[in-house]
Amino acid sequence: MWIRSSLCCGVWVAFSGGSAVAQGLSFTDVTQASGITSAFEFPPGVNPPQKMLAGGAVGDFDRDGDQDLFVLSGGGSPDRLYINNGSGVFADHAAAWGVDRAHMGAGAAVADVNGDGWLDIFVTSHGTPTAPGTPGQHALYMNNGDGTFTDRAFEAGLQTITAVADGFGASFGDFDLDGDLDLAVAGWMYQAGGNRLFENNGAGLFTDITAAALPPSVFDCRGFSPWFHDMDGDLYPELLWTSDFDTSRYLVNNGDGPFADFTVGSGTGLDSNGMGATIAELNADGLPDWYVTSIDNSASQFRSGNMMYINQGGHVYTEVSLQSGVNQGGWAWGADAPDFDHDGGADLGWTNGWRQVPAHFDDPTFLCTNHGTGVIKATNPNESGVTHNEDGRGLLTFDADNDGDRDLVIFSTDVPTVLYRNELAGAQSNWLTVALDTSADPALAPDGVGARVEITVAGAVPRRWITASPNYLSQSELSAHFGLAGAATVDTLVVRWQDGAETTLTNLDANQRLVVAAPGPCSADISTTDACTPGQSDGVVTLGDFSCYLSEWSNGSAFADITSPARCEVNSGGDGVTLSDFSCYLSLWAQGCP
Repeated sequence: MWIRSSLCCGVWVAFSGGSAVAQGLSFTDVTQASGITSAFEFPPGVNPPQKMLAGGAVGDFDRDGDQDLFVLSGGGSPDRLYINNGSGVFADHAAAWGVDRAHMGAGAAVADVNGDGWLDIFVTSHGTPTAPGTPGQHALYMNNGDGTFTDRAFEAGLQTITAVADGFGASFGDFDLDGDLDLAVAGWMYQAGGNRLFENNGAGLFTDITAAALPPSVFDCRGFSPWFHDMDGDLYPELLWTSDFDTSRYLVNNGDGPFADFTVGSGTGLDSNGMGATIAELNADGLPDWYVTSIDNSASQFRSGNMMYINQGGHVYTEVSLQSGVNQGGWAWGADAPDFDHDGGADLGWTNGWRQVPAHFDDPTFLCTNHGTGVIKATNPNESGVTHNEDGRGLLTFDADNDGDRDLVIFSTDVPTVLYRNELAGAQSNWLTVALDTSADPALAPDGVGARVEITVAGAVPRRWITASPNYLSQSELSAHFGLAGAATVDTLVVRWQDGAETTLTNLDANQRLVVAAPGPCSADISTTDACTPGQSDGVVTLGDFSCYLSEWSNGSAFADITSPARCEVNSGGDGVTLSDFSCYLSLWAQGCP
């Protein structure tokens, strides 16, 4: 069998003074050395007609500062939980942690669903080894914080979603901005009701609000990969529902009612067989773009190939996959867009394969380097070392060995999981990784999911977003990663939190993993030219502030107002003390602000 592979290349004026500094990609298969030994295999005698499964997710499950790996095994063997020793060597602790279940797992999603500081895992499943195709097998592994998980799917309302075995990718996001993470689950079975939206009550219990919150068009989706992402900058995340058979949907969140289907007229939904997805700033204009994997037209003239939807603002997109050199890419599945080569641009990687069609028997995994503009025309033989050409499904990226670059995991049907280590090194490979800590403020979703992180370095302003969404049945690291090329210092870093507040840091050294903490809710304060001087400008909400506000509001004064960059921002800016200000301050005080 021969191996096809591809590397896309372009031109980019890099951070360090205008010379082209992008390095050639170099990866090494370190699967065996890393201790990862799992394979996605169905139970003996089970041969599903659609072999579309194989995935996993990463997260720092023990909160020791490095990334661990959860891998679905398909039912032929138990699922694996690989705990990282900090250097990219893993040991399977699934049995000890209580997640060594043998089942026909589909996809995995990771987030802190109850706000206790520990990452939990939601798993979609298509049955057990003895009863494949049985519904009611989804799991919600709640992290107990002591090296164990407990499956709470039944109590949480997530164990059974449909009357048939369905459920593929799942996404966590705070669609209503109430500080907890809601859940979108995609279903592929036709009109089986598998595409669902669940609202989190804050304690990890969920209510199915699909009928009230999603448009009827979602019922027809053959869903694979839903994404929560704020595409228009209004803080409320949209839902981009990547789906098969021309059914992808672009759903806009207006913040005060059901999602609206903007697919028609938006320039999206052109992918014939949407399967995997990733969202990133692909052309350095500050806006998030949507990349969808599909099937190239070597199998049929009616296939679209992969689609690259470039955000023009106002929920309008231009599809540029052909111009960008990323349209023809095999029978494509999982995708991600990290900066593999640390030149500042968000690159693309996706995995392929459908061995039931001869033309796609040995589809390779593609890596494409984007040198900032999103134009990636040239295709050359790939000498990167990523020689994977199996039936790839899920794909994720994370820093497995804590050296600052993004390593690559590929999950495949009927063959072992593969870990490729990124060998990037040298003076032009500087980096910065940013993780977010929202524990001081319960009004913000855990780990900053939904926040935007941007840096200024040598005149460039790249942006990243913290997301907990599926590349295809798999989820990458919960952090913002920046390649810095030769820059030794980041001029500024700005975190735009999920409520619009901002934290700015300056003059940061390169080559570090930085944790940025959100300000607590008690940072709100009052501003007045009147009688509310006790506690004024001390940066906290006090009982004196609260009493003064009550007094000012009751006598109709228009002097006092709020100056908070955080929770009570809605009616700030010189409009006086309003009932909304009063209610917000009452809420803050009730949360324990001094």
